Amino acid sequence: MSEPFISKGRWVYKVVRADGAHKTFTSVKTGLAGKKAVLKKGRDFIEGGLNRSNKTVKDFWPAFLAYYKNIHGLTEGYYSIKHAGESYVLPQIAKKTVSELKYKLLQNVIMEAKLRDGTRPSRKTLERIRTCISQFSRYLALVEEVCEPILVPFQLPYDAARSVEREILQPEDLNRLFNELDSNSGIFIYAYQLGVCCGLRPGELLGLKKDDIDYKTGEITISRSLSQRRTLTSGKNKNAHRTFVLTPRAMNIVKQQLLKIQDLDTEWLFPNNNGELAWQSEFYREYKRLGFPGSPYCLRHTHVSLLKNVPDYVLKQELGHSPSMPTRDIYSHSVNNEAIKFSEIISNELEGTLAAFIADEKHKIT
Repeated sequence: MSEPFISKGRWVYKVVRADGAHKTFTSVKTGLAGKKAVLKKGRDFIEGGLNRSNKTVKDFWPAFLAYYKNIHGLTEGYYSIKHAGESYVLPQIAKKTVSELKYKLLQNVIMEAKLRDGTRPSRKTLERIRTCISQFSRYLALVEEVCEPILVPFQLPYDAARSVEREILQPEDLNRLFNELDSNSGIFIYAYQLGVCCGLRPGELLGLKKDDIDYKTGEITISRSLSQRRTLTSGKNKNAHRTFVLTPRAMNIVKQQLLKIQDLDTEWLFPNNNGELAWQSEFYREYKRLGFPGSPYCLRHTHVSLLKNVPDYVLKQELGHSPSMPTRDIYSHSVNNEAIKFSEIISNELEGTLAAFIADEKHKIT
């Protein structure tokens, strides 16, 4: 370590910490008082660095989660990061000091991730682990300043399984859903129908309240989502907050659901049999019991497949893939002409396509 020296009448002290961080201190005062001042600042810098760099990943984890939630909100992305970290990242590097966090070590967390049975997680899970590691290392570099930012992107294993293409409902499935099954077939029948007609995510369907819909204008506001842990979040991301006008078929489905639950004292549009907030597991089990392909998320993909002739900008508005809108536009109770026009475009295309496919069950939807 260098000694303080005088430059232009002031004491200058250049300090380099063990973790590579360096800083130059210049005294305000001259003479011995100035030298003592820069020496104290230098020692504080070195000791502070040692104390911080000796902290472990586990020590910083709660602060990281609080920081991420503050920036991004209580979204599904937050729970995804939290689960990936606590299930795959912390078990491997919780006791590592932050000064040890180099690219090779963090990359190895992804490569060595294992399920309980010893097999490699799905590609989607590996992507979540990668996101978690990237966000955590960025937090340490930008907020805590205890490690250098890692600029090289983390890689997935070359043989990581590709995501399986989701199935969609075929004509025979649509015919069963809309023509053969009724309110007595299950508690979520109308939710599945609305999923096909509006393309809502499973969590968004279960998070709907009855007052999220303006029954005079047909306007529906999507502002929350139910996670698999039965917690309400603000949605998958900031684009998930949206407002659009229900088609006549979709509005009729909502009205049928209201009749179905009229004897329940509940604020939810698609509650369980007791009128309480449902579990996603209930929603998924009934879907499988009824024999539909894939998972309830396939309803959203089916919706997109049925609307091939609808312009992208119209579809993105409905699905929540468009850029975020100002709050007054999202939560406004007035329906502008453009929203009504979008609803008419979707309604015309959906009704024509549904009618054709249900009438011809041998036709395959792609």
